[in-house]
Amino acid sequence: MWGGGRGGGANDNVLTKITQAKTGLMGGMWPGDQTMKAYADAKTQTPKAIADLNALFARAATLGATLEKHKLTLTAPKPVAVPGIVAGKSAPPSKK
Repeated sequence: MWGGGRGGGANDNVLTKITQAKTGLMGGMWPGDQTMKAYADAKTQTPKAIADLNALFARAATLGATLEKHKLTLTAPKPVAVPGIVAGKSAPPSKK
């Protein structure tokens, strides 16, 4: 079954939107409305997804410090740097 059983293939995943936009733009034809919508959605949603990921990495680092007391190791990845966004601060609202 295609679409994962969630509304017949709804694309609410940022990675799916990025892939859809890239595929549409690299296809060699003029991008259509669906490709442009996927691009716009990915462009606006990616900074929040990266901020959420960085927050998860910060929580993992805290957990790693706690686990060290019990001689267990958890090495959290470093935060992902995004040009134009200062770590720990949200992105400015997009102008539409």
